[in-house]
Amino acid sequence: MKLIRFLNQEGQNLISDPTNLTILRELVNTDLSVSDLAIKFNLPTLKVWRRIQKLEKAQLIELTGTQKNGNNSKETLPLNRRLLRT
Repeated sequence: MKLIRFLNQEGQNLISDPTNLTILRELVNTDLSVSDLAIKFNLPTLKVWRRIQKLEKAQLIELTGTQKNGNNSKETLPLNRRLLRT
């Protein structure tokens, strides 16, 4: 049996945005941080961070890990795999 999940209006609005959809497509293949996404798509980090916050709130992505580099930490944000389960 396959799991079917319906998106609420907020989720539908988020995935209808071309930039958000591009971010989600990228996160299907690779776990990336906000800064990695900003560099890859040549967007300001703050703009990407705001989009990520909205995608996370809609449970389309989730934080999976934090990598510490000295005083800095790097969080990776893959697509929420629960949406892809069958």
